Amino acid sequence: MNPILVPTLAELSTELEREIALLKMLEAALNEQEAMSGRAVPKGDASDIAYNSAVDRCCTLAREIAELPAQTLQDLRVKAQALAWHAFPDGREPAPADERLAFQLVRGLLDGLPGSGQ
Repeated sequence: MNPILVPTLAELSTELEREIALLKMLEAALNEQEAMSGRAVPKGDASDIAYNSAVDRCCTLAREIAELPAQTLQDLRVKAQALAWHAFPDGREPAPADERLAFQLVRGLLDGLPGSGQ
């Protein structure tokens, strides 16, 4: 019987970073296409399909990250990365206090905590 290989949080983080970069490129291309045509890209257009596929892949990776337990501060940073993409995609701090606290926790983990040497 072959062992079931489960990716590590570090591997999932690398994949998520790659997908987020692709998503940003596709979004920029969509925005450029819309600006040039003066209208929204039609549903089912190749660029629309590619963008939605990248979003789906990011969502899948975020779910996979949520499934694995965090055992180190770095693992928590991976979870923060997934949450940041999913819950705070534009990087702006939200208004309600509970969302602001979650955002600040995520930002602190991603930026490094004071005195952590990062």
